[in-house]
Amino acid sequence: MKKSTLKKLFRLSLITSPLIGAVNIAPLKIVADTGEFEDIRNVNFFLGVLVLSAGIFVLWQLNIFITLVLKKKQQGNAKVFAPIFSFLIVFIFFVLLYNFRVGSSPLVSAGLHLFPLFSLLISNTFIVIFIQFILQKEENTNIKLEKAQLEIINLQSRHEKLKQQLNPHFLFNSLSNLRSLIQMKDKRALEYSDNLTSFLRKSIEYNKENLALIKTELAFAENYLSLQRTRFKDSLHYTVSISDEIQTSAYLPIFTLQTLVENAIKHNGFSKNNPLNIKVEYDYITHSIFVTNNKIAKFDNRASTKIGLSNLKERFELEKRKVPIITETQTEFKIEISLK
Repeated sequence: MKKSTLKKLFRLSLITSPLIGAVNIAPLKIVADTGEFEDIRNVNFFLGVLVLSAGIFVLWQLNIFITLVLKKKQQGNAKVFAPIFSFLIVFIFFVLLYNFRVGSSPLVSAGLHLFPLFSLLISNTFIVIFIQFILQKEENTNIKLEKAQLEIINLQSRHEKLKQQLNPHFLFNSLSNLRSLIQMKDKRALEYSDNLTSFLRKSIEYNKENLALIKTELAFAENYLSLQRTRFKDSLHYTVSISDEIQTSAYLPIFTLQTLVENAIKHNGFSKNNPLNIKVEYDYITHSIFVTNNKIAKFDNRASTKIGLSNLKERFELEKRKVPIITETQTEFKIEISLK
């Protein structure tokens, strides 16, 4: 049981003890006012409320103590056994009280000798209900927190899995490019290898987060393009039209822009005479980023695994964001990323 719950129960016992005491003593006051029972007419009811309130407060603490002890020893059965022990102690307490005090009280001569037992049982019932209600509320809160924590852990795990899926995908494409340069005995192979090493080193640092500022995303995409320009030189054109205000205020799942740029390069057969043009623009009307490229037929028509785009879609879904919208014509491929 948490300290905050114990404090809450203690405060509740202070507030409810006088109220329960007054409610219990009220029937005696009503009976006394009728004049039917002469023996209880002279009873000091104010003192009776004080004494009964003190007794109920002690009953509160007894119930809290029993619940606390049982929760430590038998967590699963505390809810069942705590009330049983509580009512058993109340009954024993009444028997002792009856033998030593109640037996000679005005209540007995008035024929109300069982009134203290009913009073104790009713009071204890209220106390048990209050305690069980608060404990159940605490338990429900703990269950919700545990579920939320498990969900967060699960989401983080899925994020990491998706990010780890991207790295081999990118690495495979990059090594394939490097192999092509080596097979052609191209002098750019060494430069490409150095740039790839530098890019991978930066991506390891970048991979620690799930979201990044658009400014950071653009910088990472630029690093990737620098790597690709080693191979493609002037056949690859890239323009950005996003204000500094948007770049420094909005976030995207990491590797979003790099994935889209990589996708454009991978699926188009461009050359110096027929270059690939990639544009990254922000639209103030739709509050979206558009990544657009011209479509150029590729000689190698091997089927795509589509890992990059499907991975990106899943990561947007995990972040509870609108999934990127793909629009494709015969001459253009466009992806809309909503920032709403």
